[in-house]
Amino acid sequence: MPTLKYTFAHCAMVAALVLLLTPATYSQPLALATAADEECLFAMSQKGQQLTSPAEPAELIVLQKTELSRIVTLHKSCDLSAGKATITLYNVNSEYNAGVWEATVEPVPDKEGLFYWKVYPGKAIHPGRYQIIVSNPESWLNTSASGQQGLVWVFNKKQVSL
Repeated sequence: MPTLKYTFAHCAMVAALVLLLTPATYSQPLALATAADEECLFAMSQKGQQLTSPAEPAELIVLQKTELSRIVTLHKSCDLSAGKATITLYNVNSEYNAGVWEATVEPVPDKEGLFYWKVYPGKAIHPGRYQIIVSNPESWLNTSASGQQGLVWVFNKKQVSL
């Protein structure tokens, strides 16, 4: 599984990224705004790629202690008959769950059959390699450009400069 390294320097590029989506590829903006007190730490998304599922866990590298404000994943369906929607952050280096959160499932505006799973960790994590794992990978969307890793956006609280 490919490992992608993202730093805070990528936030400006990610914030400028406009995601586009039709039923099979990106072509219309998704409603995924950044709050005033947060910035995008990591984004596993690709413009103009066909959406497929199931997805593999997404991996990210955290280079400094970071307070997570929100994690959002993109899914093709909302069948939760097997249980609740959860998002897990797993620390690969230390082999422990940094957190497991029950997700709020929301339809993507104007995109029938697509859903966001959102969690609000409000938790600081330490530097390391992490995997983002969802409770239903069969519904989690990916693209060939993402290496079959699930589409995910991770936001952190903005760093305050003194």
